[in-house]
Amino acid sequence: AIPKEFVHSITPDHGTEFLHLDEISERLGVTVYWPDPYSPEQCGTNEHTNGLIREYFPKRTDIDNYTEQDVEHCQKQLN
Repeated sequence: AIPKEFVHSITPDHGTEFLHLDEISERLGVTVYWPDPYSPEQCGTNEHTNGLIREYFPKRTDIDNYTEQDVEHCQKQLN
């Protein structure tokens, strides 16, 4: 649901959640930059943002325990 004018490129990690990213990049008309495996420094913004998000939603916690308001609060704080 992100408007195309806000997305210029995507640099994902190698997780299975990105299996269909090539299809998405075609639809958005953006370039995908695949980092080398085990090279988080190539995804600086992504890794930094993940760390900030983890302050609100720690690893190994059940995401079902959070509400839409919790997510919106995190979004507003990080934006």
